[in-house]
Amino acid sequence: MSRVYISSTFTDLQDERRACRDAIRDLGHFPVGMEDYGAADERPLEYCLKDVRSCEVYVGIIAWKYGFCPDGTMKSITQSEYEAARTNKIPCYILMLAEDAMWPRSRIPDDDQPRIRQFRATLGNDHMWCHFVMPRASLSPLLKA
Repeated sequence: MSRVYISSTFTDLQDERRACRDAIRDLGHFPVGMEDYGAADERPLEYCLKDVRSCEVYVGIIAWKYGFCPDGTMKSITQSEYEAARTNKIPCYILMLAEDAMWPRSRIPDDDQPRIRQFRATLGNDHMWCHFVMPRASLSPLLKA
């Protein structure tokens, strides 16, 4: 059984994270991610990076939100997690939202676009990756509109 770290922004990708966790469990592995975090003395970035280093596999789920940058840093926690996996030679599997996928405008912050586009380009150049589309559960609010 491998420990598999799931990395992504949170509020915009909850359904995708849940689907990924379920798939990892179904394959007999142990998913690790921010859903498991409770109150802790460690700062969130330090805790996340320690968890990344403790895993045998990294899965990045990337859409159009760059994510939170801790005080004093220019990198999001998501990008820092990815870089920690690379530094520690952990195999990285990247799932990127398709460019033409239907995605709510509210999940695409304008101020994030230059950074997320650069991050997506880096991932696209450095890895084999695959596209994903919204899970059916995420589509229901759109279909009601």
